[in-house]
Amino acid sequence: MTVQDHAPSWLRGLHDGESPDVHEQLLHNLGGMLQGWAAWPEAMDFLRPDSPNHGWKALMTRLYRARFDRFLPPAPARILDLACGSGRFMAPLTAEGYEVVGVDATRPSLEAAARHVPGAKLIWGDVCDLQDFVDQPVDAALAIELLCYLPDPGRVLAALAERMTPGAPLIVSVEAWPGAFLSDPGPPEAVERALQRHELVEPGARHVRCYTRQELHDLLVVGGFHPVLIEGSHYVLDGPLGALADPGRLDGAVYDESLLALEAQLRQHPDLGVLPRAWLAVARAR
Repeated sequence: MTVQDHAPSWLRGLHDGESPDVHEQLLHNLGGMLQGWAAWPEAMDFLRPDSPNHGWKALMTRLYRARFDRFLPPAPARILDLACGSGRFMAPLTAEGYEVVGVDATRPSLEAAARHVPGAKLIWGDVCDLQDFVDQPVDAALAIELLCYLPDPGRVLAALAERMTPGAPLIVSVEAWPGAFLSDPGPPEAVERALQRHELVEPGARHVRCYTRQELHDLLVVGGFHPVLIEGSHYVLDGPLGALADPGRLDGAVYDESLLALEAQLRQHPDLGVLPRAWLAVARAR
């Protein structure tokens, strides 16, 4: 297993069951991830064909890639995958000839990625400390389902912009307001905070900042990037219209394609298109 260790002391302590003195958002989100790995390892390691989440997560990965693949430079470009998890993007991109470097704060996720992408370069560390372990320019970067879980996403974007070649694409996804709230509002006692601050909070499980399209655009610009695409995603797949999908019917063929087609239809709908669960953005480094 090849995992470079750049974890700060607070992150080690969290993995050892301690309660380090860091921002509550990190404690909730990373604590929730570690809890998930401890309680439901088969579901968390969804790249395994026998995982109960395998087909569902594979379809969501297809949904993302169908939108952003055309922006990636040709292989063997060097791609930085922030919050790479168990390797949902690393595995196929590496197989396609890309040089992918994965960074994640959750050690069990990296251990799974090492199994799925043997020989991959994996880094255990805090994405806020990119300057400590990313020392070569990258040709593209992924930050899928990451920035909305960080207390200071602008800091990460600024550090990332300094480590990307001019014009290199950054692929981002964040939870969208109000679609994420409609999909999964959280406990009743947290609703007021969600309505006032656009934050979905379940102590010990998650602390998510939801973004409007304009807020995401502004975040990317201030971080040193030029947005070229921001569009809705996840209307049916884990979205506010999730009742239209039946994960038990996934077949890798006709039914899956019908869900992707429905996603595309909703994305273009004049009324429902403004209610995605997530925003997918592509921005270029200046």
